[in-house]
Amino acid sequence: MTMKSITGKLRYLTWEEPWMVGDVNVRPEFMSVITSLEGSTTSQKLLRDSYSLRADPDSEQVLKQENGGSTILMDHPTRFSLTNVRAYLEDSLTWLNGRKVSVKTGDDFRIESSSVDETQKMYYTHSNSCTIPEGMENSLCGIGNGKETCVFITLGKDGFLCEKFSSTARTLLLRLSEGSLNAGRIGDCQIAGRKAKQL
Repeated sequence: MTMKSITGKLRYLTWEEPWMVGDVNVRPEFMSVITSLEGSTTSQKLLRDSYSLRADPDSEQVLKQENGGSTILMDHPTRFSLTNVRAYLEDSLTWLNGRKVSVKTGDDFRIESSSVDETQKMYYTHSNSCTIPEGMENSLCGIGNGKETCVFITLGKDGFLCEKFSSTARTLLLRLSEGSLNAGRIGDCQIAGRKAKQL
């Protein structure tokens, strides 16, 4: 299969809607790779700034899709060993959302950030919410700026938090898709891990 390379800012809302990289919907590219790999042994790799899925003769898991591609699994043919491909990829698409990315498709699929050092680094709190750097709620998140406010900012008992890298992100993106959020901007921050506790 011919290798394609696509670059641009990623805008991802839901699994069913277009996954836009610049002006290109890369969802059909991914589904084409899934179709070609179905029934083959495969492996995937999820990192903070990238995701890849490829044929792998050394893997023991076989790729299969169900329900028209809404369910994509890697399954062991003789024992219970099930991996949810969609869940891993959705995590990556959410984390890379709003950032400049490079997508390579053909025999396999890879998406990675091309702006690792150009966006604000965020750190997990005790949960999977992230702290917002002190004093940057307005300049970074755009609080009070209507559609220019980041969709991932929330307010709780501990103040303002970023939910881009938590399970809440998908709910917020769904609400953005439905038009039920006042905020409208997908922030381009990146996750940098969890800071070590001060002793």
